[in-house]
Amino acid sequence: MNPPGISAGSSTTVSPDGSAAWKSARLATEKTGPGGASGSVASTMSVTALPGITRVTVGELAAAADVTTGALYHHFRNKMGLYLFVRADVEQRLLDRMAGAAAASGRISDVLLVGFDYAIREQFTYLLGQTPPDGRSDPVTDFVAELLDSLAIDAEAGIVVAAWRAALLADADGAERIRIRTTLRRIVGGLDHDPASPGGVGH
Repeated sequence: MNPPGISAGSSTTVSPDGSAAWKSARLATEKTGPGGASGSVASTMSVTALPGITRVTVGELAAAADVTTGALYHHFRNKMGLYLFVRADVEQRLLDRMAGAAAASGRISDVLLVGFDYAIREQFTYLLGQTPPDGRSDPVTDFVAELLDSLAIDAEAGIVVAAWRAALLADADGAERIRIRTTLRRIVGGLDHDPASPGGVGH
């Protein structure tokens, strides 16, 4: 099947969250376009939780990135701008992998478990376990909603993703990983058989 709205692809590795509000940041410049027009990009930074980044000073972030505070402000304006850049980058990497699983399997449980395993492996549990700040759009929920629709599964994407995020935060808080994954698989596994459809469980 063709996964909804996003294509699978490889990405540059992002460094893991670590156990502090941030672990590492790197600002890189690269030449883009004919003639070497100069463009600045923030290539990597990892954070744990949104509340954590509010406790980190701009100076500390700049030191971790090995740039001046002026450069950080130039690229991102403020800490939230940096957080949102990193979050968008990590979400894209996640969705690439979930799209690949959707194309290979076509089962919603496989897609969510691939996403769960990726977040665990790359240590993005806090970052991906949180909903987007300030009521911003949620690309993970949007992706799952499109996938559910393409599979003709009658389920609320927001509830499905909330369970997935709860599993990530439980792991981040130190709960037993195997038990978390088994629980998540049991919750989302029922969607593969669409129990909400006519004749299914509860009808």
